[in-house]
Amino acid sequence: MNTEQGITCHAWNGARTQIVVSNNSFLLEIYAIRGEAWEKLHTLKEHHQLVSAVDWHPTTNRIISSSHDRNVVVWEFNEIWKPTLVNFYQTRGVLDASWSLRGDKFVVGTGSKNIGVGHWSESLGLWNTRRIKNFISSVTCVRFDESGHVIAAGSTDGTCKVISTFMEELDGNTPSNYRFSSVKSFGDTLYTLTAGAWVNSVSWSPDSNWLCIAAHNNSVFFTNISGSEQKKTWNSKPFMSVQFVNESKVIAGGFDYRTIVFEKSGENWGDAKEGQSVDDGKTGGIVQSRVKMMAKGFDGRKDRDTMATKHKNTITCIRKVDRERYSTSDITGSLYIWRI
Repeated sequence: MNTEQGITCHAWNGARTQIVVSNNSFLLEIYAIRGEAWEKLHTLKEHHQLVSAVDWHPTTNRIISSSHDRNVVVWEFNEIWKPTLVNFYQTRGVLDASWSLRGDKFVVGTGSKNIGVGHWSESLGLWNTRRIKNFISSVTCVRFDESGHVIAAGSTDGTCKVISTFMEELDGNTPSNYRFSSVKSFGDTLYTLTAGAWVNSVSWSPDSNWLCIAAHNNSVFFTNISGSEQKKTWNSKPFMSVQFVNESKVIAGGFDYRTIVFEKSGENWGDAKEGQSVDDGKTGGIVQSRVKMMAKGFDGRKDRDTMATKHKNTITCIRKVDRERYSTSDITGSLYIWRI
């Protein structure tokens, strides 16, 4: 991989032994951990323009990718990775894509001001979608809650909306203990937060009790969707990605080249703290490993000894590895794994 192209987005497999990255092009590449190094296993070619988002479901092992070429592709592995084009015609690029917790539904946001909620249709023999048109501008980020009955969707119209996505044929047997299990409609706006700027990223807490929203005006909002909205302003540059790593910690990163930690105490969210400002074993300070992927191979030991401890350009994607670790990638092609 040409590191000069950067990494637009990345996602882990269920075992956290392989990673798929979009190298700021129309290609997807899959790497496996081999001791101190990363070995490129597959190059996925189906898109014709920049891959904007990728998600890898941990149980079904399916990968979903979206692109500025207006297409959404589901990839399944059977000796080789085989692509299936989703039935979802758009006049503009697809900007984000994400699986539900069970992996039987996905959601995509588009530059056409709408959302597609997709699933496998046995009668049609293809991945089909239903559209939701609740926005007046591009939908930049979309995520399901744990039940799959609702999504959070952020837009360049300055709003984040929680919208119902219940499908009887898929969600009829959802356990009743999930927070939004009682939602039985499709396409209804249940909640709207006005962020005052483009919404760059959204993330649900693992129990769906909190939603984190990052806006382009340096603000991060925390809402429990039932009356409590807490706004935190970062006195620097906007965040491009936010990610809950557990119920009480959110990692944020963007144009500052560094990771920021927000932590909840009781029902209150604290102010931003730098997540990589120390390396003395304190929370959020240790780089567990640093990965740099290169076109001519990767010497993990040498690269980890010589790389700086901070990103050198905009952080574009943050992913949870487990409850104690998270990964970050940037537009120069660097990918880091951090321990909280």
